[in-house]
Amino acid sequence: MEWAGHVARKDKNRWAYQITNWFMRGSRKAGKQEVRWDDEITKFMGYNLYHRVTYDRREWTRLGEAFVLKELYML
Repeated sequence: MEWAGHVARKDKNRWAYQITNWFMRGSRKAGKQEVRWDDEITKFMGYNLYHRVTYDRREWTRLGEAFVLKELYML
């Protein structure tokens, strides 16, 4: 969560931002697709525009703590 917030707040021309927000062009292989780390955050947040929330650092920290607690209770 911390890395996702850090990268989301970066300039769009930065290498780390471009790599983490890259989408493949063309078709994907058949079958169930692998889950990416980004998918877990999107699933937890309920929407995929979590990049907007990262600018409010207090809210992002609160969500990060809630995400960790959720993962701990899932074990």
